[in-house]
Amino acid sequence: MKYIPLENPAALSISKELFPMPMEIFSLYNCPPLGGVGGGFFYDYYLRDHLNNVRTVLTEQKDTSFYPPASLETASLATEKLYYSGEDSGRVNKNTVSGYPSDTYTNPNDYIQQLSGSGFKIGTGIVLKVMTGDHFNIRVSSWYNENGVTPGTPVNPLPDLLAALAGGISGTAATHGVSATQLQSSGVLTPGATDFLNNRTYTTTVPKAYLNWILFDDQFKMVSSSSDAQQVGADNTFTTMTQNGLSAAKNGYLYVYVSNETPNINVYFDNLQVTHIKGPLLQEQSYYPFGLQMTGISDKALGKLDSKNKFNGGVELEEDYGVNLYSTFYRQYDPQIGRFSGVDVLSEKTIGLSTYQFAVNNPISYNDPFGNKEVQTDYSDQWAQIINNLWFNEDGSETEFGGM
Repeated sequence: MKYIPLENPAALSISKELFPMPMEIFSLYNCPPLGGVGGGFFYDYYLRDHLNNVRTVLTEQKDTSFYPPASLETASLATEKLYYSGEDSGRVNKNTVSGYPSDTYTNPNDYIQQLSGSGFKIGTGIVLKVMTGDHFNIRVSSWYNENGVTPGTPVNPLPDLLAALAGGISGTAATHGVSATQLQSSGVLTPGATDFLNNRTYTTTVPKAYLNWILFDDQFKMVSSSSDAQQVGADNTFTTMTQNGLSAAKNGYLYVYVSNETPNINVYFDNLQVTHIKGPLLQEQSYYPFGLQMTGISDKALGKLDSKNKFNGGVELEEDYGVNLYSTFYRQYDPQIGRFSGVDVLSEKTIGLSTYQFAVNNPISYNDPFGNKEVQTDYSDQWAQIINNLWFNEDGSETEFGGM
């Protein structure tokens, strides 16, 4: 392992994307190609605090998940249900819908989804675990025929939305075993979902039907800057609704779905599809003073290698069989009690302190990465370089920060 100087272009391009601070290569690994593309060697990076504890893990690997379209076709329905929810809600053969236009996005294309405020209000949807800096693209086709009918008073879809949200979010591995029933009964999703439904743009002359995307952070609070909706198009017009380059402003859970709240007009959706472009952020972790991880405000990307190098100068955390001990050279450290599991081999140098103490009981100023002696890390040179890079360009002129 070694520190990467900030003038290194590779390190600089990643560090300035989130926050410039000293970084360290912690792994170089070979990623096999998927489907013949995307393979190669990639660096991951540590971002550390003043005591060398790992706070953030970044990667230079570019990774994009292309989810299949929710075609609703019989042959692919079982596979699509691995990703999407609500596909059975209002699934009908398009031959039973008078005037439905031709669509060649999939072959065959026999089934579509019928939504109505008097029937199924929430249709096909997908929940994604996202990290700050991730981007996503969405597309879906929609069509309806008013037949001279004026759209009626919309029906509140909140109960249906909460049920779909709770089921989708609880199905991800990142919720630490929280069930759909617990999410619903706690009411934690209700304020955000209500706020989202009440703040969508609504044109009353067309059905209140949407392509929706809503982001909840790790505390299940709605992130308004990454949540919005697109209302369906004109009457008797087959519309391909697309949203590209949408971003996740926080770590959390993104729910993409289609809906219709108008009770007297059926709206038909088909081929919802999502592309998830993953950013450089792999892990974020915060700690209590003696190193126990704050689960509620720590996070990691799904489907990625989990770095075990975390607290106490980035030593390895053993989590097998629920042990949760940090392995140092001389002994193991338990962050739950703030004590080592073995006697200090240099205990005569710390007379008056417990032989099991960690960092002379001052974890804010010291750590003990070897398990035998407290260490105080000095990053004054690195931080001086950071300030210099923030305030001055390479030619000596002031940056936008330096000119403030």
